[in-house]
Amino acid sequence: MADIISGDKEYPCVPIELEVDRFHRDYHAYVDTGAEYGIHIPKDFIDEGYIKQKSVQEEVRTIDEKTVFVRIFLGVVKLGERKFKTSIAVFGHGREVLLGREVLDNFKSCFDGPNKRLEIFL
Repeated sequence: MADIISGDKEYPCVPIELEVDRFHRDYHAYVDTGAEYGIHIPKDFIDEGYIKQKSVQEEVRTIDEKTVFVRIFLGVVKLGERKFKTSIAVFGHGREVLLGREVLDNFKSCFDGPNKRLEIFL
């Protein structure tokens, strides 16, 4: 089981390590079951100078039905002691890193709303 911390906005948040080529950084990622890719990250949070691979551009629809283009890289995210190869979606603006379904679908979780706690069973 991985220990999960609460985010500053009272939403489930988890510490992760992100690696894409030579780029490596730790983040607190918000758990988002509606996020399709493994990691959604604002472009200002990632230094693409350390990334050698070419990205693939994809069109996605946001929760408010807007169409945006994201760049997709392949990377590795570490959650607890487990590592997952996953897609990293880099988008224009934002303030949060999101942990999405491509990673979340690999384990079970239990959300305890009254106590604002999320447990992830790896």
